[in-house]
Amino acid sequence: MKIVTITNRKGGTAKTETARALAGGFILNGYKVLLIDLDAQRNLSLTMQANTEAKGVYNLLMGDFEKVAELIQKTPQGDIIAASELLYTVDKKIATPFILKEKLKAVKGYDYIIIDTAPGFNALTAAAMVTADGLIIPTQADLYSLSALKEIREETESLKEYNKGLKIYGLCITRYANNRISRDMKASLEAAAQLIGAKVYKTSIRECVAVKEAATTGKSIFDYAPKSNAAKDYTELVAEILGDIAGQITKGKIT
Repeated sequence: MKIVTITNRKGGTAKTETARALAGGFILNGYKVLLIDLDAQRNLSLTMQANTEAKGVYNLLMGDFEKVAELIQKTPQGDIIAASELLYTVDKKIATPFILKEKLKAVKGYDYIIIDTAPGFNALTAAAMVTADGLIIPTQADLYSLSALKEIREETESLKEYNKGLKIYGLCITRYANNRISRDMKASLEAAAQLIGAKVYKTSIRECVAVKEAATTGKSIFDYAPKSNAAKDYTELVAEILGDIAGQITKGKIT
């Protein structure tokens, strides 16, 4: 089982949309996937139409459960351990960065766990990074995202004391506009990523209104608008990521 954490200190980089799309793409390729929402804003949980009042991530972290299966909600988009507003109180209660890793040992039967994190860097994000086999960093092709790369690298290095195998799988450019400025910034991101030992995925996710529309319907982008630019882009991105992580081509074809 591989654990992938989606993270970026910067907000507005489509972390939640990316987590949801990757999970949907992995599932369509025959993998069993569990999503975990570590953001107290609950955006991932709400767009998946999960019950954020039921037991979820907070209870997982606090050990308030008998079997982890009681925390997993099955939705039309996939399985999730949902967030709640109680997560706003968790930071002060986390005594060790290993807390999430220890709790997830009880999870069985999945090929991948995908963790969505909040913007910024806090104890929950640190726990998600310590738990992960690797990070995927959604980012935009702009100056602010370029300047955030140094912080991302510093955070990753600081946590290798607790997770020696932690790596950055790659940076995924989202909300991409194919113009000269974006192309120039993408080239700058690729150069900066090389300096920190990371890569920028070849596939950029173009800006597409269908992504937001899909979120309001409770459907994945592949079900809601399979012929949209976003669905095509995420299909290619999923193939890239699975090729890197699993070391093999995708099992099936997303149509």
